[in-house]
Amino acid sequence: MGSFGRGSKASYGWRATTPAEIGSKVAEELNVILEELEMFWFQKSRVAAIRHRFNCIEALKVDEGHWVTEAKEIKRLVVNYFATLFTESMPQPLNDLPSGLFPQILEDMFVELSKCYTKEEILLALRTMEPLKAPSPDGYQALFYQKYWNLVGNNVCDLVLGVLNDTYLALLPKVEHP
Repeated sequence: MGSFGRGSKASYGWRATTPAEIGSKVAEELNVILEELEMFWFQKSRVAAIRHRFNCIEALKVDEGHWVTEAKEIKRLVVNYFATLFTESMPQPLNDLPSGLFPQILEDMFVELSKCYTKEEILLALRTMEPLKAPSPDGYQALFYQKYWNLVGNNVCDLVLGVLNDTYLALLPKVEHP
């Protein structure tokens, strides 16, 4: 029988002779494991609380120099900012661009890039990941998905394919001076 986690205080090397002693030892071990579980979930909740604190906007400074702290007003300011940022004020026709400035995507390249992703590509990508590197946002490392692929593979593929095959990707070339 193993322990709950690395460095667990629970030990299973005890010897008991009577049912009462066995019951007492099992109760002690269970209490140790429950305390460890409680500490684990407490620490996990603290991480979530800290992450939440860093991932929220509590105030914005507007052009006039005063701070806005009301959630509805912050939301309105953010929406207006990005609406203005991504709205064309005066669109220019693309045929005014100098020829040869941008590399061309040939027809066969376009066909290859337009293909839908497959389950095999997802599995290949998963297998090339380092098993114990940083966990994903759901808290699981690649090792979990690699080990339990036969159980979670179809659900993962359905989710990933639903996102990838219904998303437009923009290819941005790596250049020193954009």
